[in-house]
Amino acid sequence: MKTLVLLLTQLASHYYRPDFTPAQAQALLTDLADDLAEFTIFDVENAIRDYRRDPAERFFPTSGKLRALAAQSRRERINSTSKPLPVSRDLRPLMWWLQPKRFWKSHWSADDIPPNERAGYDRWLNRVKAGAVEGKDPNDYQAENGNERR
Repeated sequence: MKTLVLLLTQLASHYYRPDFTPAQAQALLTDLADDLAEFTIFDVENAIRDYRRDPAERFFPTSGKLRALAAQSRRERINSTSKPLPVSRDLRPLMWWLQPKRFWKSHWSADDIPPNERAGYDRWLNRVKAGAVEGKDPNDYQAENGNERR
């Protein structure tokens, strides 16, 4: 699933601004992400798609324009019985399994870690528990009563 900043970065590539420094571009995307935070990723994705496909739009959109389109998408989704909000198990932070288990949602399980990431996760977890990973508190990952802390 795409994140909000990734969607906005992708949109920005359609409206190149050679006069923006990388810091200015990052600040713009950060502000846009903040302005759109109240909407679901699905509504923002629809807003971006609608804006990009509109032949009258030649410049990068303002926050207000994308907010209006996202609000319209939300209204259409809410009023439509044929288009329910997609439910995905992937509505987790990127690499969620590296977060302390106290931040895991109750339905998250180490069994949900992608198979190609599981061996690396197990090695990483062992290093964290041994205190070998700087910035990670081994107590966040220690077993309690024979179970991993949740």
